[in-house]
Amino acid sequence: MNSRQKHYEPKLYYDFHKLSKTHPDLTKFFNIDPISKQPRFKFTTESTNLLFKYILLDELNIDVLELQTDHLCPVIPSRIQYLLNVKEVLVDSGLLRTESPNDESIRGIDIGTGYYGIYALLAYALFKWSMIGTDIDEQALRNLDRILIKNGLTDAIKTCHSDLFNGVMIDGQKLVHFTICNPPFYGSEEELKLAYQEKGFKSTEHALVIGSDSELIYKGRSSIPGHEGNIGELGFVQNMIDESYKLRDKIVWFSSIVSKKSNIKRLVDYLSQDGTPVPHKTNN
Repeated sequence: MNSRQKHYEPKLYYDFHKLSKTHPDLTKFFNIDPISKQPRFKFTTESTNLLFKYILLDELNIDVLELQTDHLCPVIPSRIQYLLNVKEVLVDSGLLRTESPNDESIRGIDIGTGYYGIYALLAYALFKWSMIGTDIDEQALRNLDRILIKNGLTDAIKTCHSDLFNGVMIDGQKLVHFTICNPPFYGSEEELKLAYQEKGFKSTEHALVIGSDSELIYKGRSSIPGHEGNIGELGFVQNMIDESYKLRDKIVWFSSIVSKKSNIKRLVDYLSQDGTPVPHKTNN
C-alpha cells in the first residue's frame, strides 16, 4: 500500500470476529490456533461468501440479496485496492482532484461485471462514480439489475449485454474516464481442473473460488504473434486491447487485472508493436 492510500477511508482489512458478533452464522468458522491459542478464521466457500455479503451490508449498506454458490463471490479488499489504483491514475492524469475523490462526473466501465457487479457497486459506494457494468451472461445482468433496484442505484449504475466493448452504449457527449476488468483466468475446463488440483483441491467443487464458466473460462483465441493458441486471460486481454482502439476517442484509461506475470511481458510487447506507450505500472 503506498503512502497516498494508507490514510484513505476505504478499508482493506476487516475484523471478522467483530463481524461475527452481528452475524452469528460466522462463529462456526472460528477455531483456536494450537500454537498461538488465538481464534483463527477458517476460509471455505461458504465462509467466503458470507463475508462478502456481510461486509457489503455492514460497511457499505449494500444488500446483494441471495447468494448463489455457483457464481463468484469476490474478495472485497482486493477489489477496493484495484479501485484505489484507478483513483491514483485519475489523480495523476489530472482527471480527479485528490481532495475530491467523490466526483459524480467520473464515469467508468466494468468489463465482465459478473453476477454481483462488485466493481460497479464499490466504485459508486466509495467514490460516487457513475458506472456501466457489461457482461455476456444475461442471467448475471438480470441479477445485478435486481440488486441495483433493491439498493436504489439504477440511475448511478447501468448494465449492458456486451462481449468486451462490442455493444457498449456510450453517450457521445460524455467521456468515459476508465475501464476496469477482472478477466477469466482459464482457457478450458481442463486447465481449470488442473489448476485446482495443483492447489490441493480434490475437485472444483472443493475450491474456495467457484464461479460460472463465463466468469472463469475464456475460449476466445489470442492473435498475439507466436501465441495464437493462447486463450484464457491472455487471449481475453489481448482481444480487449484490439477492441479498445475503436474507442480511444471516448475512453481515457483502459485497465485490466493480469494474474500471471508471464502474460504481462507478452501484453506489453504486444502494445509496443505499434508504439503504444505503457506509462503506468503497479505491483498491487
